[in-house]
Amino acid sequence: MMVEPNLYARVVRHLTKHSRRPLKAVTLWAELFTVLPDDSNEVLVSREELAERVGVAPRTLSELMTELEAIGAVYRRREGRGVRYYVNPVLGTHLAGQVRDRAQAEAPPLRLVEPAG
Repeated sequence: MMVEPNLYARVVRHLTKHSRRPLKAVTLWAELFTVLPDDSNEVLVSREELAERVGVAPRTLSELMTELEAIGAVYRRREGRGVRYYVNPVLGTHLAGQVRDRAQAEAPPLRLVEPAG
């Protein structure tokens, strides 16, 4: 797993300052990296399972994911009536080489407001 440490830390700083539930938001952010498969940045566990891992209700988990989506840390794709979430590969990915480069180029932009550093 390649994680961009400076950007990861900026997400954590943003969540601790701006989230309605900072501890749960940071827990979710860390937990997302434990459920990524080796060949994509798609979050493959269900909302209910992720909520259980974080210790929140599924509705609260959705609210936390919306906070992460607002800053570009995650993004979603609609599939029929469902939604699939992905961790922005600029922040961290198992992907390598040209596959990683393409995924990062196609990812939505990060919208973190805190300066780097």
